[in-house]
Amino acid sequence: MTPLLQVEALTRHYGGVRAVDGVSFTLAEGEVRALIGPNGAGKSTCFALLSGLERPDRGRIRFAGHDITGLSPQRILRLGLARTFQIPAIFPSLDLADNLRVALLGRTRRTLAPWPPARRLASAEIDELLRLVGLAERRHQPAGTLAYGDRKRLELAMALAHRPRLLLLDEPTAGMALSERFALIDQLLAIVRARGLTVLFTEHDMDVVFRIAETVMVMDRGRLVAVGPPAAIRADARVREVYLGGSLADEASGEPREASS
Repeated sequence: MTPLLQVEALTRHYGGVRAVDGVSFTLAEGEVRALIGPNGAGKSTCFALLSGLERPDRGRIRFAGHDITGLSPQRILRLGLARTFQIPAIFPSLDLADNLRVALLGRTRRTLAPWPPARRLASAEIDELLRLVGLAERRHQPAGTLAYGDRKRLELAMALAHRPRLLLLDEPTAGMALSERFALIDQLLAIVRARGLTVLFTEHDMDVVFRIAETVMVMDRGRLVAVGPPAAIRADARVREVYLGGSLADEASGEPREASS
């Protein structure tokens, strides 16, 4: 079976800094995979390259049979690859329903269509998306008044509005209270399973990583240094060496674990 995502020798340098240095991997349809590593490892740059926010110096990215190397974020999104950000990308002055309506208008390319009026579009789909992320009762609340965790949920709903095949989630639980993290992750897993989505995510919290990832990739200094199931990554001596704070090594002690981004 052809992988949904194929990344070949992806490279991005900034002067003498090798932010992403010859990274190659594949993602199968329906897989949930984590990308972890210490500060400066190259995770954010890798996500920027995959989503079209940065252009690679070398390498190829194929998604769903299309060569998306260097395409604009809008074209990549329309092919079915959506992403979220560490800081939620929402419209604070709009209510939750209108935030989703903007995403839906972008998906259907009806931004300039004079009929029907935008507020009448896809009301049922908006209600369903808000229900999926647990925000159905806040349909008319201004997004800027949401708590941080609920902003993350709204951004997830906006990504889902594009009906993606692949979701890139950039630290989905960053800034959230411990109790909120697992509620969001359980919600996310239910959506992924129901919709058959493929997910690649970065994350601080190793409890979250080892709870949901089927495969874990570890980056250090722009390169992939380990790829494998969570148990193998926990036991990998090189991973323990490169990872800041010894957070993986603390697994056995039961101490709270959080790694730098």
